[in-house]
Amino acid sequence: MTVQEMLNIPFFSDMIVAGGQDGLFREVTSVSVMDAPDIYEWMKGGEFLITTAYIFKDSPEGMLPLIRRLNQAGIAAFGVKTDRFLGELPEEIVAEADRLGLPLIFIHNRYSWIEIISTVLNTIIGNQSDLIQKKNAVHTRFISMAAAGRNTQSILRLLKTYLRTPVAFVDLYFNKYYFSNEEDALARELKTIDPRLFDRARR
Repeated sequence: MTVQEMLNIPFFSDMIVAGGQDGLFREVTSVSVMDAPDIYEWMKGGEFLITTAYIFKDSPEGMLPLIRRLNQAGIAAFGVKTDRFLGELPEEIVAEADRLGLPLIFIHNRYSWIEIISTVLNTIIGNQSDLIQKKNAVHTRFISMAAAGRNTQSILRLLKTYLRTPVAFVDLYFNKYYFSNEEDALARELKTIDPRLFDRARR
């Protein structure tokens, strides 16, 4: 799940991206709560790190080297409850998040940590479950086709529906092409190339 997809969860409708919009494609794999200034030492990458920023309430500029370290540690996004202890973040913090492409998210005080953590993790788990089910369905269908003795082109046509792009298979033993569609651009292009060239390239 990307940061943007996380923010699209209806429950998070009033979270605000204050900086680092260029990093909204980053993958969120977990949620962590900041409780120490050297939290970056424990980051594994992919975290949505959330904090009240209490430790910076008297010196918010201290967050500048922190977000640089967090970016180096590979976190997905940094969420701050600005209306709890800070009020506002210094402009240089937001500018640095923009420079790094590290999403800086303002979190409304109404959210409890457990609500954020459970919502994100339940969504990630749900997405993974859906993906596993889809993979199993695809695997089962291909096995069924193979067991039924369906020809190579039939299998390639099915593969094309999943990949949403033309598919070709090169049989290097018989030096023959098989296509999901004999008339598409991929087939026309490959038919101009001797399949034996692929065998030579492999060697």
